[in-house]
Amino acid sequence: ANAKNEEQSRLIADQVLEMNKVYYLGATKKALKENGVLTSKYILRQEVPANAFTQADKRELSEIVFATKKAKVLSAHPTESYTIVVKDNQSVLQISNPELFWSVTKYLVVVTK
Repeated sequence: ANAKNEEQSRLIADQVLEMNKVYYLGATKKALKENGVLTSKYILRQEVPANAFTQADKRELSEIVFATKKAKVLSAHPTESYTIVVKDNQSVLQISNPELFWSVTKYLVVVTK
């Protein structure tokens, strides 16, 4: 019975990990287009290539730093769930409400300049 319980615990842990997986990518419009994230008209694709993104756990991700002064969120994330602060030539995306922030999509796309 112990082995069965351990197996079940492992399965649950894996599911929790999977549920909390999120992905982010910050790049110029040109790079996003080359990565197949944006269409030729610079519109976000429905099916994005996951391998272009950095994977993270939304429970541990409170901010993401982009090495640019200009960063704009392209993907659908409620504006009240985050802020972007510029300091030392970097843009820091601060997620104030992770549940709300990731409620629409698990993929964050940021355009940098």
